Parts: sequence; C-alpha cells; structure tokens
Amino acid sequence: MASKEEILKEMRLEKRLSQKEVAEKLEIPQHEYSEIERGVNLDSDVDVDEALKQVNMMRSTRSRTESSPERVSRKSD
Repeated sequence: MASKEEILKEMRLEKRLSQKEVAEKLEIPQHEYSEIERGVNLDSDVDVDEALKQVNMMRSTRSRTESSPERVSRKSD
C-alpha cells in the first residue's frame, strides 16, 4: 500500500503541478515541501495531510493534452 507521501507526489504529478507551485500555495519554501513529499521533514508547520488536502483542491496547471506544440512551417510558393 502506498504511503501518504507517495500518494501526495502522485496527486501532484497527475495534476501536473510543480513542487514550487504547491509550496507557494502552502506558503512554505519549495525545499520544505520536497521534504514533506519524501517524509523527512518533521520540523515543518505543514504536515502531509494538510499538503494532501491542498493538492486535492488545486487545479491542474496544464491540460493533459497540452504539450509543446510542433509547428510546421510551410513555404508559400
């Protein structure tokens, strides 16, 4: 069974959110959020449950179909 930290990371990735975006929403530094995801930050004011709740409420930053579009340039003759 996946840990809360693993679920948190999976949710964030599924929503295509960066650690920085989630950290900003939680009002903590990115490195602190990274530690929460890895389960190593015991000094944070934010716990994994709070982070899970926040990520669950956040919207995706990019759609699933969005990618860097390849543009084909055609020369007019």
